Amino acid sequence: MSGYVLAGTGGGKSVLLNVLAVALRMLGVYIIYADGQNGSSSPMLKRAADEFYTSSPDDVATLWARMSAFLDERSRELSEDTELARQLDGQYHYDPHRPPLMVIIDECHRIATMRFPGPIDENGKEGRASTRSTATRSVLGQRVS
Repeated sequence: MSGYVLAGTGGGKSVLLNVLAVALRMLGVYIIYADGQNGSSSPMLKRAADEFYTSSPDDVATLWARMSAFLDERSRELSEDTELARQLDGQYHYDPHRPPLMVIIDECHRIATMRFPGPIDENGKEGRASTRSTATRSVLGQRVS
């Protein structure tokens, strides 16, 4: 599931994200929070998140790599464990060993438009020249050539 929270300045976006994140965190959801304003958008959310990333190039590269690794691992689990896939029947069922993930990116325009010197591996290391869109396609599971 994907979603966007859109509103003007002072429209309550950060408050809504705070409430969602804290409530979901109490239910065992793993929260990754990235803030294009380096934590000033929501200090409370920064404290509540399991992982926090700023808009620095290193943090953004690590964020994309972590999301990509998470999706790859979940896909691998389901493709290798046919019994698990049959039990889940295409639906997510809570398992404390495989908690759901929520990624919150506040001020995402500052993060999503960033350019990288190269593609990003699972450790956030860079390689040959590419742009953010390559990292994004990788996170979304699309083939990147």
